[in-house]
Amino acid sequence: MRTTRAARGAVTPLLARQAEFASDPVTTAAMPGQVESDGIADFLASAAERVSGLVIEGEPGIGKTTLWLAAIEQAANRGFRVVSARAGSAEVVLTFAVLADLFGDVESAVLDELPHVQRVAVNRLIEQAGDSPATDERVLGAAFLSVAERLTVDTPALVAIDDVQWLDASSQAALQFAVRRLKGRVGVLVTARSDATGSPAASWLQLRRPDGVDRIRVSPLTLGGLHTMFSARLGAIATPPNYGSNRRNLLR
Repeated sequence: MRTTRAARGAVTPLLARQAEFASDPVTTAAMPGQVESDGIADFLASAAERVSGLVIEGEPGIGKTTLWLAAIEQAANRGFRVVSARAGSAEVVLTFAVLADLFGDVESAVLDELPHVQRVAVNRLIEQAGDSPATDERVLGAAFLSVAERLTVDTPALVAIDDVQWLDASSQAALQFAVRRLKGRVGVLVTARSDATGSPAASWLQLRRPDGVDRIRVSPLTLGGLHTMFSARLGAIATPPNYGSNRRNLLR
């Protein structure tokens, strides 16, 4: 097919402009959710090397659980052994409810390696979850610490709990005992509803390292943030010419 002189002449400036654009530095604004995603990625990278904690906090329905699930999926893809549980408002009055769910997410072969006293306590806990105390919080806390140490022998581990504002008091006491003594490649990930007083959520989560716990506060998206997100995911959405007058004509 022939190429006319006009066509050949039109190509050169366009190519020149493309080369010019390619050499220019490109600055992009942070995408909505990018800060949270980066925070989760940094947390998992840290947990793959040393004990680390992350609290995702925010108002009810803001998307904390969505981020929590995404973090669990990313951890599994990175080779983490994940042990997870979700607290609920109806179970806050029960005994060791969440702790029983966490132990229930661990293979029997790992539990069988526990010292006899701890193994008996865990067996009783799983059988009687929520009904009555299986044993004291210290023994179960020590048992959970032993499980975490065994899980991290070959791979990093992630302990993930959703909605810890509903964590029953006995589970919280046992977990607090365990996480303060954690070592090695393990991450502790929790979501929590923001305190109306502005106090840090899940303040009981304290690790051996004073600076070991990071926090992500999830905020509602603004209209501008929503537009940026949808534009990036669906492609640039141009506003039609004379949108206002066209809209008025349609409404007549």
